[in-house]
Formats: sequence, C-alpha cells, structure tokens
Amino acid sequence: MINNIKKIFVSEFITGGGFNHADLPKSLANEGALMRDALLKDFRELPYDIVTTIDARLNSALYADVIADNTLGKPLSSSQHAFDSPYIHAVCRPIAQDENVWDIWAELIKTCDAVLVIAPETDGILHKFAQLTQDLGKVWLGCSLDVIEICGDKLKTYQFLHANHGAKNYLSAPTFTLDTFLAHEQQYPNRLFSHKARYVAKPKYGAGCEDTHVFSDIETLVKFVQHKRIKSHIIQSFMEGQHASLIMLCKNGQAWMLSANQQLMDEKKEASQSKLQFKGVVVNGFAQYWAGFENIANLLASQMPGLNGLVGVDIVIGKKYDDTILCVIEMNPRLTTSYAGLAKSIGQNPAKLLLDCWQNADFSLPTLTQNKVEIRV
Repeated sequence: MINNIKKIFVSEFITGGGFNHADLPKSLANEGALMRDALLKDFRELPYDIVTTIDARLNSALYADVIADNTLGKPLSSSQHAFDSPYIHAVCRPIAQDENVWDIWAELIKTCDAVLVIAPETDGILHKFAQLTQDLGKVWLGCSLDVIEICGDKLKTYQFLHANHGAKNYLSAPTFTLDTFLAHEQQYPNRLFSHKARYVAKPKYGAGCEDTHVFSDIETLVKFVQHKRIKSHIIQSFMEGQHASLIMLCKNGQAWMLSANQQLMDEKKEASQSKLQFKGVVVNGFAQYWAGFENIANLLASQMPGLNGLVGVDIVIGKKYDDTILCVIEMNPRLTTSYAGLAKSIGQNPAKLLLDCWQNADFSLPTLTQNKVEIRV
C-alpha cells in the first residue's frame, strides 16, 4: 500500500555504484553528489528508514564519520555501514568494483517499500530502474515507463510535443535525424540556415550537454554527425534566447510548480561551431516567468498523465517582436541539478512534498518562497 511506505531505497546512479566497472567521470560524479546529498539531507528530516549505496572508491572521501551500529537499531551485515552526519542519515551499502551492482540494487530494493533514484535516461538506465522496481512489487516514486521512454528519446519528445502542444501556448524545437535533415535541406535548400539560423547536434539519448555542439554552417554540421554519430545524435533547431528550466511535482495529470530556474550555460566558440556547457543553475532565477512556466507545466501534465513525482523541463525564453516566446527543449522525468538548491529556495522540504503528494488524494501545495539560490557544477 502506498500509504504504508516506511522504508525507501534512495540512490544516485553515478556515485551509487553505476560506474563501478569503469573510471568515475569526475564532473558528473560531483554533479550527482550535489543532488544525492541534497536528497538525503531532506529525507533526514522525515520519518522514513533510508537505504542507499555508494561507489566504494568514494566511501572514505565522502563520509568521514562511520558509526558501528545503525541508529535505527537494526543489525547491519558485514557489507553494510551506517553513516551519520549533520546532513546525511542512512544505511549505506558500498559497491566494490568486482560486484554486480544491479544484483545488489535488486536485493536492497526487495527490503524496501518504495524507490527513488537519480539516474540518467542514457542506455535505458532510468527505465531499467523503474521496471525492476515494478517487477519486485515496490512503489516507484517517479514517472511511468512509457513517459520515461518518450522523455528519454529527444526525437520522441519532440514528436510528442509537436503533436500535442504545437502552436498552443509554447513552441517545441524542430528536431531531425540526419536523414530527415538532409531531406528537408534538399527540398528547401538554404531554408534551414537562412537568417543566421543555427542548429545543434546532440545525443539522442542522454542528459546534460555531453557532446553537444552548435553550428552555423551546414557542411560542418553534416560532417560532425557523419563522423560516428549518425545513429547516436539528432539535429535540432538552436533556439536563441535565455536558457531556463522548471521543476514541477506531478501526479495523475496534475502539476504543481516548484521553481522557475535560470540555467547558466557557456558557449565555447570554435570557427563555424561551438560547444555548449552547463555551468549551473539559479533556482527561481526566472520567477518573473512563473505564469508562463506554470501554464506549460499544467499542459504537459494533462497531456502526459504518466508524469509523476519530481520532473524537470528545459525551456528557452525567446523574443519575437515584443512578445515573449517559450520553447520547450527537453523533458527530464527525474530529479535534476536544480534540486540541490530547491529546499533553500522554496522554504519547504521537497522530499516531504513528494511523499505527501504521492500518499494524499487531497494534496495541496503549501506556500512557497521564491528565493534565488545559485548552484555551480
């Protein structure tokens, strides 16, 4: 029963053992740790038993205080430790390099009532977590499998947005495979790059700005994608404007806006192309656009009722003449980096809001503050 949640498996994929057979990507691990620690800190204030995992290579560096016994009074196996600090309170299972992390995650999930993980859509990882949780009969505190599949594929995301919301209250960025891009260019030569338009090539599956480049020259763009990226990348219109995002809490077709954020992006230019880099976020840095963002949140939730839990949406704020244009770029069916500053920004515990929303049919959002909180990665 959802109302009987007492023990929750909470983990972040990269720092939680997902890379135990490979080198840890430092920047992604640091970003993951920000979200993980914020989430565990929020759960420390709530009446739930928390179980988590950590890559054993990070163990001593991240947790200085190891206590012999679980403060919840339950015995620990030889492979478990209880970590307690002013910020984190959870039973934590270190993951060694020679272990099968998915087997361990499955065993831990079996001992819990619900699951909340921070994991990328890349390689179907988030989808696999959701499927595993449901197969084990536990509560998945996130989006439905079909929504994860759509949002994890940038081409499917565009197709959904274009079919369901085009020309209503916001735009969606035109998105192509290389073949459809070239066919469009052949049918409408020079139209795509007219009026100083630019295009971005990015991985079809994935999070962040990894291998994401912006082009002002069609020949350079095509060569870039043709070089071992034909199947992995899509081409998208680069929408000029201010980079933004929102965080919403969703359940069964309803949405509650939590923050309207400013994304801190860097564009490193090199001749006829440039590379996009995500540098951080100012949580509620764009609160002046709250009404427009809230309208998008409500529309998306109503059209995609499988959006559940904490969801992020990437938006570009542009201008056409004197009108503000909002363009949805991507949807993230999971926690995003903005979560690291969310509690301080809204004056509420987001983890509590999530569990309250999930367990109460008459949930209503308490009064939120809109403090600006900057998070750098």
